Parts: sequence; C-alpha cells; structure tokens
Amino acid sequence: MKTIACAAVAALALGGGAQADPVNLGRASAPNTYFNRPGADMAAHDADLRECLAKAARTSQPSYFVSSPNLVAALVASAVAAGIETAEANHAGRANAENCMVVRGWRVVALPTDQADAIAKLPRAEQAGKLKDWVGAASPPGDIVRQWNNDAADGATSKFERGQLTGGAPNLSFSARDISGDQKPAAPQSTSGSDRYKALATELKAGAFDKAGSGDAVVVIFITGSGIHNGDTLAFQRMGPEPDDPAGVVDGRPDLFVAYDNWVWHKKGQWYAYAVPPGRWRVTAMTQLGAGLQLNFCLGAPAFDANAGEVVYAGAFDLSKGYIGPDLALDPAKAWLGPGKYADGLKPAAYMNGTTAGCGGTWIYDLEFKDAPYVAGYPWGGAAAGRAPAPPTATAASAAN
Repeated sequence: MKTIACAAVAALALGGGAQADPVNLGRASAPNTYFNRPGADMAAHDADLRECLAKAARTSQPSYFVSSPNLVAALVASAVAAGIETAEANHAGRANAENCMVVRGWRVVALPTDQADAIAKLPRAEQAGKLKDWVGAASPPGDIVRQWNNDAADGATSKFERGQLTGGAPNLSFSARDISGDQKPAAPQSTSGSDRYKALATELKAGAFDKAGSGDAVVVIFITGSGIHNGDTLAFQRMGPEPDDPAGVVDGRPDLFVAYDNWVWHKKGQWYAYAVPPGRWRVTAMTQLGAGLQLNFCLGAPAFDANAGEVVYAGAFDLSKGYIGPDLALDPAKAWLGPGKYADGLKPAAYMNGTTAGCGGTWIYDLEFKDAPYVAGYPWGGAAAGRAPAPPTATAASAAN
C-alpha cells in the first residue's frame, strides 16, 4: 500500500498545515476511489454512507436566475439552467457525503484507474465482494489520497464554489453499497439569507451597550480577512434541546448572530456586540454571503455558553489566515468597548468542540478550535482521528455533562 505524501501527513495537526494541494470541500474524489476505515466492515461502510447521503440531501446549490425578453427563450434558458443545477446537485451530493465520511473517520483510497474501471463494470454485489476486505483494512490496496484534517479551519482550503457540472461517475463505494435500507431523503434546508437570518439577535452599537436586556448576555466578536475564496461571514446559532433539529431553538427569541466582514467596506475588519438570550451558542456556518454559498458545520462545531448578565468575547477571527480560529486576547476588545462595566466584566468564551446540529447550507464539514475539549460522547473529527483533547475547563466540563 502507498500512503499519502509526507506533507499531507504533517497537515494532520489540528489547525491545518502544509499540503501539496489545498483541500476542496466542494469536489468529490475521482471514480477510482473507495472509502476505508481500519476495523470496519461492509455493513458499517454501507450504514455510514447511507447516513452521510441523508445528511448531504439536506444541502442545496444556489439556483440560477434566468431572465429573457421573450417566452420561448426564457423556457429554453430555464430548461438549460435546470439541467445544470441537477448535474451540479448530483456532484455536490457526492462531495458532501464524502465530507461526512471523512469526518466520521473514513479515508479515501485511490486504485489504479484500469483496476477501478474493471470493478465498476461488475454487478453491485460483485463490486461489494471486491471491496469487503478492503474497506476495513489497516493497509488497503491503493493510495490514501484523503483523510480527516481540520480543513475548515485552514484558510487555504477551498470552501466556496458551486458543484461541478462534470464531476465524473460516483466512486466505487457509492456504486457498491447496498441500497435496500435507504429511506426517502429529507428536503433540503434553505440557504437564502432571508431565511437564515430572520431570527438575528439585536446588535448593540458602540456606546449603546446598555440597551441589552437584563436577562440577556452580551457577546463581542471581531472579524477580518474576508475574500472571494475566504468567505465573509461567521454565523453562530443558539442550540436547542434536540441536537439534530435544524431549526435550533423555537421559543420566539433570537437564535442567531453573525460576524460579517467586507474587504471593500471594512478595510480594518469589523467589531460587533450582540444582546443574546442565554444559552449555548455554536459556530453554525461560514458563508460567502454574496454568492449564497454556505459551509455548514452540522457534523461538529465549537460552542460556548453565555449566561444572563455575562459579557463574553467570542474572539477575533481572520478568515485569511492559515488557521481560522479565535484570538481570545482581551485587550483589543476592551479597547473597543471603552472604559466601564462591559470592558471590566469581559471574559473569553470557553469553547468546546463537537456540538452537532441538523445539516443544511451548500457544503457540510466539521470545524474544531485548537486546545478546546470535546463535548462528551463526540466520536468524529479529531476525536475519531485520535487527537487527545486538552483537559476541559470547569465551565466546559460541566456543560458537557
């Protein structure tokens, strides 16, 4: 068995690292690949892939806008756009299912093209027979071309492009899996800005922090480094009692706040303060708002608790850096807040990795912050890859129980 290049191995450190080619979360691997996780069997392979396809079905690609001066041209253009959207969605579904498999600890293994082509021509059951001893092998036949890394936290990772129009055939894992247990997929979750941000928390302008309600918490955040390939927005959502509920908390109170940067308007980045209901707030997505593209962290995301009356610093984020994680040094935030009780009471967010939610958006993956512990029972991402979390803080430990 051949293994991935040394540069790629080095990149397995949390927070990214040198890699020969940046990861593209919007592209499925080539047809000559299959999924492998040491110790697994074909039943586990099929079950995980079935679940990942169900999560991928919750995503959607932005629709094309069609305009034409006459009806015939409009009908033709609409038909062409619909065909393009279908092709892109098919490829995006495989890419998202692959992202999900990788987060769950599966590796992508590439076979020689002629060998893979020969297997692909076999009936499904015979394809499964070929793969059954390979999907759980510690040293599988072929080259390991992808495995979990904290790719969403790497500024070099490609996160925002539409699905490929010509993405090739599905890989061997897709064609060999047993589909008898498949259920009807759930409807995609909307990625439109109006739907995503309809329950946005109240922004507090500088000098007007006293407008926060007595039962609210105040969250402060800074963002910079936006760009066409970096995204421009981090979205935080209040978690509900059901981890996989895509609607979050349904209690009539705001359940979302965002940190938006624009490389044209905000030359030096942008500060925000929000009055938010108490609760656990997770990094739900990173978006390229203008293009309607969203990288959704339903498979695992950092979160922090904000209690009534607290002033919590969610951190400074630079979307252009090699590691996209919070700088929790308090002095810049205190300087922006100005003298007074809000700066005096400011405390850094105690992040914990591994919170989950219902999937949606355009792309799905997980996101982890350095040195943050995992919530109890989280089995994927860095936890599945064998990363030992840092000792939990008292706040994070109590919240995880």
